[in-house]
Amino acid sequence: MENFKIRVVENVGEDSIETFGEVGNELEVINGKLIDLDDDSWSGCGTGFEDIDDVNDWFSDLGDYGTVFELVESGDSNE
Repeated sequence: MENFKIRVVENVGEDSIETFGEVGNELEVINGKLIDLDDDSWSGCGTGFEDIDDVNDWFSDLGDYGTVFELVESGDSNE
């Protein structure tokens, strides 16, 4: 699985900001696992995230953790 960076676009659930940061915060998906602000990893149903669509599909229906992300393109990082 590829590694890629994502950026928070919209905080939907009440725990979204605490877990993933405010709009504009960037996170990494490493070996299919999204690493949150507490260094916890998320891997969907255990199969890992292949791309930004997998990430958004998972978090679109995750209640308190609901968050919308976008892919950070190379050279488009806020870091």
